[in-house]
Amino acid sequence: MAKISNNFSLKIFSLAVGVVLYLFVSAESMTPIDVEFPIEYLTEEGVMVVGDSPLRIRTTLQGPWANFHSFAIESLIPVRVDLTKETQANTVRHTISSSDIEPPGGMKVVAFSPSEWTIDIDQKVERLVDVNVDLPERPALGYEIVDVRIEPAQVRVVGPQREIETLPFIRTLPVDVSKRQTDLEMRIDLRSPSPPLELRQKSVLLNVEIGEEFVQRTFRGVAVKVISGLKSETIEAPVITFVLKGPRRVVDKIDIDTVDPFVDLVAEVQAGQTQFEKSVEFKNLPERTAVVGPHPKVRMNVKSN
Repeated sequence: MAKISNNFSLKIFSLAVGVVLYLFVSAESMTPIDVEFPIEYLTEEGVMVVGDSPLRIRTTLQGPWANFHSFAIESLIPVRVDLTKETQANTVRHTISSSDIEPPGGMKVVAFSPSEWTIDIDQKVERLVDVNVDLPERPALGYEIVDVRIEPAQVRVVGPQREIETLPFIRTLPVDVSKRQTDLEMRIDLRSPSPPLELRQKSVLLNVEIGEEFVQRTFRGVAVKVISGLKSETIEAPVITFVLKGPRRVVDKIDIDTVDPFVDLVAEVQAGQTQFEKSVEFKNLPERTAVVGPHPKVRMNVKSN
């Protein structure tokens, strides 16, 4: 029994020593860890930081191992950079020390970077900028965009003066009008400009008016039918060139043989005329088409057989 009692006591002693050593190592071991602290720039109203100033400080912290489990990265206190004395566009050089970084309790800062950097400061302004609609596709064949209306046509953009002054426009997200034959009305979101520019509103009301596409087509060397009522005299048939305008889906399909230009000389012949200059008329022009440009005329002489 004495032997069993001695072994049990020895085991209890060993366990106690292990627990003490564990607690000692956990509490006293100095373990390094790399952590990024956020940077917070403090500026006056109407002034803002621009350019590529850093947003985080890379630090190496050291402290008891157990302390690394007692804080969240999200709860780190930001490194504050006070720029409240800067009220005009300027470039300043800023330096920090380890005292500007507040590590979690029980830890200390052993290294950090960067320690010095350049900060560009500019006036914060607001102005109206035109809105451009992104229409990458065309409507259905034979149709076209007649008009594009945006409400409002301009939106307010806030940002550094140097960027606002050179901003030409704000573009919408792409608007799909492919294969459309009718008008389109919708609210469309605007593309967000690159930071630090900000939009005062995120979308505009868009109206795209779509109508039939009108085109012009030139017909060359078309024979003109001459109506004279003559039997013993002949008149040589003239040829003309003319331009026809109308809906694309109609004009593109016109067969030259279906176009019927003519001149009626019956009255002139009956009046004894032998030389003629007359405007050409057309019988079978498709609906909603018309001859444009100089109207074709012909000159003719009566020839005896």
